[in-house]
Amino acid sequence: SQSRYSVKAFTQDMVFNRGPTGAVRYFQRGLNSLGQNLAVDGRLGPKTLAAIGAVEPKALMRAASLAQLEDERRMAERNPARRKFMAGLENRIRNRLSTFGSI
Repeated sequence: SQSRYSVKAFTQDMVFNRGPTGAVRYFQRGLNSLGQNLAVDGRLGPKTLAAIGAVEPKALMRAASLAQLEDERRMAERNPARRKFMAGLENRIRNRLSTFGSI
């Protein structure tokens, strides 16, 4: 289906930029914000997979994007040298969401 393709492409882009563990952590944080109850451990196990199947794909993509954006902002607050990258990171996150999350 089209939404399955969208989630796959969204996930591939996130994994490319944050690695598999980082991407799974953002998905887990996003899933938790959608009412799931997961450990944020970066492992794609049966509980995380079941939670992914229990939520609407667009909602998950939005929630994972917000989780990443919040994390990037926290890292920039802790490390001022990262601040120069924030505009590009925010654009990347928003572009990923608008490209894949609107299908």
